[in-house]
Amino acid sequence: MENKIQTITKYQQVADLIEQEIKLGRYIPGTKLPSERDLAKRYGISHMTVNKALSLLVAKKMLKRVHGNGTFIIGDHAFISSKLIMVAIPAEIHNHPLFYPDLTNALQDTGFFTILLNTDAENISESFWKVLEQQPKACVIDPPRDMVVKELTGFKGYENIIFIHKPIQISDNHTFSVIYTDYISVGYEGMKALFSHNRKNILVLGYEKEPDGIINLFCQGCEKAMNEFEVQGYHFLDTNKVNETEMENLFIDKKFDGIFSLGDFRAIPYLKIFHKLGVKIPEDVEIVGTYNTPWAETFGITSICINQKQIIDEVINCLKENLKGHVKKISPYIVFRNSCPK
Repeated sequence: MENKIQTITKYQQVADLIEQEIKLGRYIPGTKLPSERDLAKRYGISHMTVNKALSLLVAKKMLKRVHGNGTFIIGDHAFISSKLIMVAIPAEIHNHPLFYPDLTNALQDTGFFTILLNTDAENISESFWKVLEQQPKACVIDPPRDMVVKELTGFKGYENIIFIHKPIQISDNHTFSVIYTDYISVGYEGMKALFSHNRKNILVLGYEKEPDGIINLFCQGCEKAMNEFEVQGYHFLDTNKVNETEMENLFIDKKFDGIFSLGDFRAIPYLKIFHKLGVKIPEDVEIVGTYNTPWAETFGITSICINQKQIIDEVINCLKENLKGHVKKISPYIVFRNSCPK
C-alpha cells in the first residue's frame, strides 16, 4: 500500500497494483473503490493517471463505474446486477424535486447501488435503453408527462420496473409494479380545507388537462368536495398560458376568496399580487398548495403532502421482497400553515 509510482505516464503500473489488491481480497466484490482523488494521493500520482488506470480495469471487466455513485469492484457480475437499481426521476434541485435525493439515499442506505437518470434532462429515452442493457435488478421510474409509458415498457424481456407517483395503466401481460399518489384525495383534501372555512369562490391553479393525467384526477377530487359542500363550481387557470398581469386582472375581476394550487410554486406569483393590492392572507384570501415543498414552508402556505416517505418505503419493500405486479395507492395528508389555518 506504500508503493509510489515514479513515472506518472505508466498508468499500467497503477492498474496492475489495484488488480493485484483485488486478487488478494483487499477489495471485496460489490464494494466501492476509494475515490480517484484518494487513489492519486495514495500512489503519489495525478488524477488523470488514476482515471486512465481505472478505465483499463473497467475494460477488463474488473471494475464497474456507476454514474454519480463511484467505481465498484465487480468480481461476481451477478452480485453487482443483483444490487444495481436505475432511478429515473426529476432531479433539478432548484425545482425542489419530490423524490431526489431522498429516494437514491434511501436505496444506497439499504445496500443498493443506484444509477440516476434525471428525467428533466434531454434524450432521457436514449439513456434509459443504455442502462437497461446492463440488466439492473430493477428500475424505479417517475415518468415525465411527455414520456410515453409503452416506450418505457417496450424493452423485451425486462419486467423489473417500479413506477412511482403517477397512476400508470399496465396491461395484463406485464408484471410491473405501481406505487402511486391518490390524486383524487389530493384535490378533495385541498378543497375541503377551503370549503370548511366557508371559502366558496375558488381559483384552482394548474396546467393543461390531459387524458389519464394527474390533473384530471386532481380535478375529480375538487369536484367531489364541491358536491359534498354543495358548491356550484370553481375557476380553473392554466398558469402556463397567462402572465402575471393577466393573473392580477383575473383576481380583481373575480374577487376570489380562496386559491388551490397544484404545485406550491404556482401560487407564488399571487403572493406578489396580493402584496401589491393590499390583500391580506388568510383574512381576505386563503391559499392551499400541493407537494409541501420548501416554497410552502418559506411562505407559510398550507400544502398537501403526497407522502413521499411512504412511497419510498414501498419501493424498498418491493425490492427486498422481489415483488412483481405490486400495486399500492398512497394517501396524501395536509400540512396546515398560516395561509389556511386548521
